[in-house]
Amino acid sequence: MVTTGDEKKWYDQTFWIIFFLVVLWPVGLVLMWRGACTWHVAVKIVVTIVLVGVVALSYQMSQAVMAAQGTMGI
Repeated sequence: MVTTGDEKKWYDQTFWIIFFLVVLWPVGLVLMWRGACTWHVAVKIVVTIVLVGVVALSYQMSQAVMAAQGTMGI
């Protein structure tokens, strides 16, 4: 297989960065913040804040569910 020197590696392609942001978010964040990603810094900051917010909300909701189950005697 002959390749030209200007092809992006699979982990530098936008599709895979978004895929990992959704499926395995820590890997997606690392790939997004690497130098090879050409997204604007503002986009990277917004995506990072949204993901941190989703993780924090998920943690708080799981704690609330566990507390509710504990008080209900289940």
